[in-house]
Amino acid sequence: MDQETALGRLRADHKEVSRRLEELLVNLDSVSDPADPDTAIALRNALEFITHEVWFHFKREEQALFPAISRVFPAENAPIVGGPVYVLTEEHGVLRKLVDRFADEVDHWEAGAPGAPEAVRLAGKQLVRAFQKHIYKEDNIVFRLTQQMLTPDELAAIDVAFAAVQAP
Repeated sequence: MDQETALGRLRADHKEVSRRLEELLVNLDSVSDPADPDTAIALRNALEFITHEVWFHFKREEQALFPAISRVFPAENAPIVGGPVYVLTEEHGVLRKLVDRFADEVDHWEAGAPGAPEAVRLAGKQLVRAFQKHIYKEDNIVFRLTQQMLTPDELAAIDVAFAAVQAP
């Protein structure tokens, strides 16, 4: 995999996110009542990774990749209402909401709220599944089609736009 290209970097990001999601699943199994400080730190670290690294990844996709592929896969020709860019952007919004919900459940758990351990595990597992599905769709459909359908010049333009996106 070529990490020097935008698509290579996005694929590498997905591998790291997938690794972190597996760690999160392990830590969710350690959620107990009362809140264990080590598990709480692990969950907070997972949230920090998502809200910094993954949101920056989303920003790069939304500002560099999605505009380029929307020209190749226009919404009006798509079998799905709005086309792939609409679907992926909507999924980014859903993932952001799931992260917010998970963070809220972690807050309640740390505060000792009744039923909080179960709520943390449920919200965390839903979040992981949603991310896994999204990553699969991007890696196995969107990135592959982008690589196949765009010209070398169009791919190079994505690389330039990708590099220009500033971290939040």
